[in-house]
Amino acid sequence: MLPKKQRVSRKLFEAVFRSATTFSSPFFVLKIKKEEASRFAFSVSVKICPKAVDRNKLRRRGYAAARNLLPEIKIPTICLFIIKKGAEKLTFQKLQEEIKNILQKAGIV
Repeated sequence: MLPKKQRVSRKLFEAVFRSATTFSSPFFVLKIKKEEASRFAFSVSVKICPKAVDRNKLRRRGYAAARNLLPEIKIPTICLFIIKKGAEKLTFQKLQEEIKNILQKAGIV
């Protein structure tokens, strides 16, 4: 899990969600906004994973993958990951690769 300083608060999440640039991949929608420090948020819909245990597991895996990629980030930004259907079946390695790919597509890594 990422430290609290590198996670996005609910208040900030809503503000960034409305005014961010959007990128898409088969497993994620990424909304980014340039900021002075890198922060991450992962959102999983009930439609994707009906059980809270599975949603929380998927979010924790996303935060762990983001923590591993943190040293590679060139531009400090707020990154909101909205997880799509199918991501719950990915292994951790594949999930981390997908996160890295979409960050590269956005020009952050």
